[in-house]
Amino acid sequence: MAFRRPEVQFECDCAGEAHIMRIEIGKMARDPSYKTKSKTHVCFHCSNIIRHARRCGGCDVVIYCSVECSRAAWKDYLNADGQIMDGHKRMCAIVKNQMLKFPDYAELATQFSWTIKIGKGYYADFALASKGLYGCGPSFGWWTEPSCVARDTRTLYLHRETPYTEKQGWKLPDEEMPWLEFDPSKGKVPPQRIVDFEDSWTSYYEWRGLPMSSPAAFRLHWPLTIYRILRELGIKPGTVDNRKTIKIHLVGPENRKELAILPVFGELALLFPYSDLRMTLISEETFLTVSTARRRSLARQPFAYKYTAPESIGGGSIHITLDSQNRVYAPFGYGEIPDVIIGLHAGLTNPEWIPVIHGSIRLDIPFAVTEYVETCMSVNDDALIKTVLPEGLRALTEHAPTETEAIARFEQAMLIPERKRIFNTFMCPGLHWPQRSLLPYAHNSWIYIVHTKTST
Repeated sequence: MAFRRPEVQFECDCAGEAHIMRIEIGKMARDPSYKTKSKTHVCFHCSNIIRHARRCGGCDVVIYCSVECSRAAWKDYLNADGQIMDGHKRMCAIVKNQMLKFPDYAELATQFSWTIKIGKGYYADFALASKGLYGCGPSFGWWTEPSCVARDTRTLYLHRETPYTEKQGWKLPDEEMPWLEFDPSKGKVPPQRIVDFEDSWTSYYEWRGLPMSSPAAFRLHWPLTIYRILRELGIKPGTVDNRKTIKIHLVGPENRKELAILPVFGELALLFPYSDLRMTLISEETFLTVSTARRRSLARQPFAYKYTAPESIGGGSIHITLDSQNRVYAPFGYGEIPDVIIGLHAGLTNPEWIPVIHGSIRLDIPFAVTEYVETCMSVNDDALIKTVLPEGLRALTEHAPTETEAIARFEQAMLIPERKRIFNTFMCPGLHWPQRSLLPYAHNSWIYIVHTKTST
């Protein structure tokens, strides 16, 4: 994401971006016909940053900087890393079909009156800027813009020695706060009944006692997406008579996303009553966050975050551990076998996911990921899985032929023509500004089921 540099000087690019967005919002408010020109795009082919973009004539979606780039990317081609890239000739019909989903994204966003529409889409950055929640550093709590966090590890939340209070994290009026530390005498009241809402932000807000004026969904989509994935994979909470422990391996978390807002995941303790969630975070960035942290920091504690919900709504708990030993994850040989593996915005085409795919099937561990756009699943993820499953089956047959059940699971997995994908109604309620194409592009907008448990 890039902007024209403002004439005035700001402490960082995030502050400059927020300033320009506020100006653009004002112009749109005064003139409904005004079209914002504050953001740039990236060429689909050469990755050059461009302002005046050319669009594909077939789908009017994919963006190029020149006629030459559009021609070069029409058929399959090799990128700078020597990888074979799908040409736009193959993708044109797919992305054209994906544009038909725009009304679904718009309908989801219109549950909130403060979302800001630009063209066909409602955009998250502009909505946050309009409410003064777009910036960086501790003064912005959970809303801190990640690009600055990525450059300066001193601002990392997990490198602090003391956690934010809820007020410091959320930066919202009391009535718009999704409180976890409840105090009825101060109006901080827990939900009045154990989990009971439909798959919509409106229904969830009603259950949670939040007004629709609250922008909390822009951060709550992270735990709500995990809640939706667990339900889809058949992982249910415990009961009054049978409390459950649910072990989750969250793979690939980043400092600019999940690691920056760990206390927001406390919401899962409300969503899974009579359950003890044990979530382990595993990634290169998790490893580096712990290894560069001081001894007394949150990152170095036995649990980077823990929370227990009130008994009145089931007393669920969550304990989050940062894996300080492993930069990459492979289920087979890890030591602990989880109940589920989850990757938020996984990007399955990255090679580090191959052992995760193989291991989840071999050990029969449910595995699901999220994506920004459906085309990633159609073009990339399905193709990858069809390629790597035969490799896993061949390796298992050669080196562990006695694992007949695992071999049967691989054979069964290879027969699935297309893996299940779900439009996530608990996604981020605003789109992110399009970069390489004008596709609807939002955090956690699609759930992709890689493997479901086959044995009992």
